Amino acid sequence: MDAYLLQSPLASLPDYRYWQAGQLLFIQGTTAEDYHIVTAGGLIRDGKSLYMVIVQDVSLMGWSACGSSSSSSSSSAKHHTRCVPITRPIQYYQDLTTQEPVGQIGKVVHYSTEQGYGLVKVSSQWFRGDEEAVGQAAVPLEMLDQYVDEPEMMDLVEFSTASGEEVTGVVAEAQPFCVASASSSSGARRKVHGFVVNTSSYPVRPEDCGIWVRRTVAAERPLVLGHVIGFSSEGADYSMLVLPFDRFKDDLKKTIRRKAFNMA
Repeated sequence: MDAYLLQSPLASLPDYRYWQAGQLLFIQGTTAEDYHIVTAGGLIRDGKSLYMVIVQDVSLMGWSACGSSSSSSSSSAKHHTRCVPITRPIQYYQDLTTQEPVGQIGKVVHYSTEQGYGLVKVSSQWFRGDEEAVGQAAVPLEMLDQYVDEPEMMDLVEFSTASGEEVTGVVAEAQPFCVASASSSSGARRKVHGFVVNTSSYPVRPEDCGIWVRRTVAAERPLVLGHVIGFSSEGADYSMLVLPFDRFKDDLKKTIRRKAFNMA
């Protein structure tokens, strides 16, 4: 699938670069009606290759909110009976869906609904001549562990939206999900823990899916905690779901190093 840039409100700034993180992307599917609008929250660099990390709204990934009893400590969710499919997508705003793309920035080379992330390989034309700046902005794959941390309850967090808003919030609770396991032929599911972040006044938007959420710079360890994957629950306009990087960073590293890309 091709990935196109949408015009950013920040594009008029003198230091704006099209390859920078926080890019609004239009992902074109197989038909004109099959598309998704996401934000590339950050950049991963492997040698000369540059990747944007993306994710869709969780309601589109076939995940379920897992209501299994706390007595079950197994990572397998095969026998969970209270898992409810997440079917509430974020509604797209008309001004986004009718906006003309700036240009094709790359291709979606990998997407894993099981792991909850995808990769857009950025075309070299978008950062030619800016290699030094890219080197400073992108996370080196071999140093990824040093850039991420596990969220903790009551962590104060912050993130920047594609429209340039600076938003703060707090990690309020953990949220278990049931996810179909691609490695199982019997239809088994596994449990993945996400987190609910309350922003107090900022409603999550469709283009926010994929934004990297960081612990606040005032904290002792202001590292990347995860990326936005959608709403937390019905009626929770100021609560959002965040999938921790710790849940998929090992898979991401293995995928990029081996170039074991797939679209499952």
